[in-house]
Amino acid sequence: MSHLLLSIHAEHVERIESGEKTYEFCDYKPQSDFGNVIVYTTKPVGAITHILDIGDIVEHPETIPADGVGNEAFTDGESTQYAYEITNVLELEDSVSLDAMQEPDVTQPQSYQYIEDDDVSRLGLPIAAQSALDEV
Repeated sequence: MSHLLLSIHAEHVERIESGEKTYEFCDYKPQSDFGNVIVYTTKPVGAITHILDIGDIVEHPETIPADGVGNEAFTDGESTQYAYEITNVLELEDSVSLDAMQEPDVTQPQSYQYIEDDDVSRLGLPIAAQSALDEV
């Protein structure tokens, strides 16, 4: 199965982790299905730090609940085209540095890229079996 490796700014990752941010906003919708979102936190962190379960992907002008950072701006059309509902967040005990990502030939995404199960396993990420997030 493919997973989505998504580059997210550090301040937004903090808001996702705290629960303040309930949707991740993007200008694109992936062209194929994916399992989880693997979060590459941008500099100064510069590492894979979290794994997200995603619920609905909402396209504007559909609306989303107002209770989250950026949600009203999305609904009002002042933001991006797509909102990815964050249903579960797993913070990795050991982040995966950019150097470690190079070994299975995974690069820092400029926006997003697909990553396959075998690369997920080589990186030591706990999502080869979907149960890692289900148990949190």
